[in-house]
Amino acid sequence: MSHKSLLTLTFLLVSCGETRPSLTLDASPSGWQNDEVERVLSDPNLDESAKSYFQDLKLLCNSQSVSRVEGVPIYHDRSDSQIFSFYYEAKISRPSEPTIIYLPGGPGLPSIGNRSHWTTGNFVNIDQRGVGCNFATRHSHTDDAITTWQAVRDIGYVIKHLGLKDFIIFGHSYGTVSATQLAFHLENDLSMRPRAVVLMGTVGHKFGAMRDWHVSHIDQWQRLKSEYPKAGLLFANGSLPDLGGTRAEWGRYLFNVGNHYRASGEQLEALNDELSASGGGEGPIMRSIRKKFYGRDPSYQTLFPSYLRFVFTRISCQEIFNPLDSYGSSIDRNGNMELIISPNTPQNNDMCEGIAERFPYDSKNFQLQSPLIYLHGETDPQVPLSQGYYHFLNQNLSRRKEWILVERGSHSPLDDALNPCTEQIDNPHCKFYEKMGGEIVGENLSDIGGARLAEFGYGFKLIPNSFR
Repeated sequence: MSHKSLLTLTFLLVSCGETRPSLTLDASPSGWQNDEVERVLSDPNLDESAKSYFQDLKLLCNSQSVSRVEGVPIYHDRSDSQIFSFYYEAKISRPSEPTIIYLPGGPGLPSIGNRSHWTTGNFVNIDQRGVGCNFATRHSHTDDAITTWQAVRDIGYVIKHLGLKDFIIFGHSYGTVSATQLAFHLENDLSMRPRAVVLMGTVGHKFGAMRDWHVSHIDQWQRLKSEYPKAGLLFANGSLPDLGGTRAEWGRYLFNVGNHYRASGEQLEALNDELSASGGGEGPIMRSIRKKFYGRDPSYQTLFPSYLRFVFTRISCQEIFNPLDSYGSSIDRNGNMELIISPNTPQNNDMCEGIAERFPYDSKNFQLQSPLIYLHGETDPQVPLSQGYYHFLNQNLSRRKEWILVERGSHSPLDDALNPCTEQIDNPHCKFYEKMGGEIVGENLSDIGGARLAEFGYGFKLIPNSFR
């Protein structure tokens, strides 16, 4: 997700009248060390991609941008718990503005180091326990320690350590589960309230059968083909692009890119042009996709490589996905995505072997008083609209709620609309983006979501009277 998009929201949220203290951060290196990382690196059977990942992680976590909080309990509800150092990344350079605390999805995606789009403003990036700079395995943390509820209380320590008074919690995908529980913890246990909780691609409750999840991605591929005809031509007459991928691998790839299907459609159309012009040469898009198929891109490996799957499996199986079915996706000879039984994918029962469902998530059990802003892509296949609606409709204590539906938006709807601004400064969407950061500072989101957006042909829809 574009952090620049997150920053824009700080200008749109109405002021709560909080005192905004000046903050001074320790700029010295974090002194990061992690026994579990060293233990994994000592494994003689560790493959080269894993070694490279952990070596890069050591450099990142020892950089000056990373800080730590000492004395965080592994088990927050046990008085005799062992403690550990929790690492985070923060930039607070504008004390008169709120700080965005960004919680990524997964479960188990890191955010420390992901700051390429942060140019101004205040932010805190979090690697939840078990992930990235807070890497852990079953050797250091039991299943009881790897839960969303334990993880968000770590973030409470960071907020207190930084002395934050004016902040916005921004969660995306699974990060909306973390954001909901973090806000609940702050309100009920620490007597703190964020300026707002912004939820994008909102998970309202644990998922049911994974078959339905795969079907929604199949529908997304059909939309992409109808809107970008050249994408469908890549698979015309039973052919496959000459990139080394099998039908199942292409199905898996398109399953994932469908989460950002507008950008994906443009990319696949450009790939078709590349193939037509070069006769199978090596253009930049082709190289990028070939790299994914050959497994040299850790971000693409199915969900997570084995050494990073600890947090994903614990939280998914205990809280989010139940039951996990043996389904996958493939491309048939007519260029359609089809549902297949795929026992070798991580989305199957073997992944949860020995891990029982214990804390099934239901957002209505975490009633929030903070202002809530929901952003959901109209065609999000990853988190269906019904999930977001459930969360919105079952929050009964919030004094202000707003639901924003992004037309043709996918799983990262702000990216769908604003990412072109990085290269196309004359794009009318980008002119609107500049307007959001300039002239309309402090205006109500309800005003922004109506005529002002329509003026630029921009596709936000607001449910009438949803902001109260």
